[in-house]
Amino acid sequence: MIWDSYPIEKDGHTHHVAWRVDLFEAAPDRTRPVRIDVTLAVNAPDADGLPEEAENELLVSLREALEYDVVEATDARYVLRVTGAGRQVHTFYAPRTKGFFRKKQTAALAVAAAKELAEEFPHHTLVVEHAEDEEWQRFLDAFPSPDAVQWFADARAVGMLARAGDDLAGPRGVTHWLLFPDEASREQAATSAAAAGFEILERFPLEDAPEHGFALTVRRVEPVVELPILHGAVLTLTGIVEELAGVHHRWEADPSPNAGVVDDDAAGGEDEDEDVSALAGLGAPRDAMSAGVSTNALGALGGMTNAGPRRDEEPK
Repeated sequence: MIWDSYPIEKDGHTHHVAWRVDLFEAAPDRTRPVRIDVTLAVNAPDADGLPEEAENELLVSLREALEYDVVEATDARYVLRVTGAGRQVHTFYAPRTKGFFRKKQTAALAVAAAKELAEEFPHHTLVVEHAEDEEWQRFLDAFPSPDAVQWFADARAVGMLARAGDDLAGPRGVTHWLLFPDEASREQAATSAAAAGFEILERFPLEDAPEHGFALTVRRVEPVVELPILHGAVLTLTGIVEELAGVHHRWEADPSPNAGVVDDDAAGGEDEDEDVSALAGLGAPRDAMSAGVSTNALGALGGMTNAGPRRDEEPK
């Protein structure tokens, strides 16, 4: 399983979202149309409604037990976890029924699994709700960008920097290559990019690209080399160039003065559970949603392509 985790601001508070990246291409899985939400209250939340360290350790154990028991009972996929505002919501997608001769409703099986867990974790009440969601709308709406393909491409690029020993610190200049079908479009884009805070660097022809033979490079200093910031810059420029039949070709960050090379042993390999937040520069959230998950950037890269996460086999 490959998980991505990121913070969002909602109603004046920080929420942390953990999201199953490796199920993106397969979603929606219409053989699992029932959404099962298991909600629990955080007993001692901080100012943002997130668990303190002591309770967080208990929630990690509860999450692991909940995942195992609900998936085992219902043949569900565990896909989403949202922590904030004093509660944590775990989301699964399951078939409507399970069993060969005596088919049982998976929603009822999930309730039974949660009831058994209550004896092991008496300090947290689990509330189980279910709904028809054949299109996996809640899961897909949780994605942090309107352009999933570009998000994964940017995540891959940031991960390559991390793998090469880049500390991802800033401020750092980032240069973008933009391509256009004619000079007028390029000039209009240059004006819009400058208004968005980008420095105009070069204009030059591309003889081998007849459809987009007018190139433009722009640069902006970003506070840090983190995925949400770089992806936001790319979306800004993409919005400009696509209106002019142009394309955002690529971006490149200035070298870090602390850049080095990570040896293979330090980089590691792909684990069963990966957390893309490390390669994305998001850091590891301190709530139970990502605890116990590998933050190895190279491992996350192993499951990514520019078009989305790899699906070599059916996710477990």
